[in-house]
Amino acid sequence: MKELENYLLFLKLQSRSKTTIQQSKNIIQKYIDYFGKLEISKKEIYLYYRELETRLAASTVYSYIKVLRHFYQFVCIEDSKVNNPFSQFKAHIPKRKAIPVLYEKEINQLYAKLLQSNRISNYQRFLFEFIYNTGVKPSEMSRLTLTDIDFVTRSIVVTANNGKQRYVFYSKSMGFLLLNHLELRQKTLENKSLYHSYFFIEWKTGFMVNKNTIYREIVTIGNELDYRLTPAILRHSFAIVLLENGCDIRHIQVLLGHASVLTTQMYEKVAIRSKQQAIQKYHPRGG
Repeated sequence: MKELENYLLFLKLQSRSKTTIQQSKNIIQKYIDYFGKLEISKKEIYLYYRELETRLAASTVYSYIKVLRHFYQFVCIEDSKVNNPFSQFKAHIPKRKAIPVLYEKEINQLYAKLLQSNRISNYQRFLFEFIYNTGVKPSEMSRLTLTDIDFVTRSIVVTANNGKQRYVFYSKSMGFLLLNHLELRQKTLENKSLYHSYFFIEWKTGFMVNKNTIYREIVTIGNELDYRLTPAILRHSFAIVLLENGCDIRHIQVLLGHASVLTTQMYEKVAIRSKQQAIQKYHPRGG
């Protein structure tokens, strides 16, 4: 269908990630295969929605409707004769799951155990420090190159999954760890007669690190120390510690690469809940 092809081209020109484009294509193609047409009545949409609810999770259904609504908005701009059946259709907003975070005190306790454990490698400690220092995702870490890091300003240019770039910053102590990593990286590449600019590498092969490797290393730290730990939890914890120490929410938005401040504001709710729990626990009239 030409409308779908044009829409996918539009997403590509908007610098959407390959994953986003493919997911949108799959959702719209299934929808087209189901109806075999674009002109759909409100009743048909309602029945389709109900059927999706019987087969898919609430969050998935909500994502489907968002994609289809955006698709029709594009089609209607291209052809004003086409009716948008989703224009006034409201899908149930799924309840947001609680965000798993470690607060500053918990991070400090975890880090103390991490330093004492002989089962945690220096590389694993480095990955832990890097994510908690910068809030960068594993997929973004895998794309980092030597030229992305400025040791003078202690800043890093991070390329998000959608191709957009942002600056993040790291501490002075983190700078020493970065230099140490550079030395080990250089020795590894020399031993394997390799040359490339990727900053994070697979030590066994010398090639660019896979995001799944970073994920596994962080999870391994948590398993060893009896903590629930993932890169996402460290990223959330990075945001929370900034917020609780007075950082403006819009600065956090930029550092995390969120397109909308509404996404970042979920951390404000987490911080508020934490303070409420503290009052309930320690205030004589908090119960």
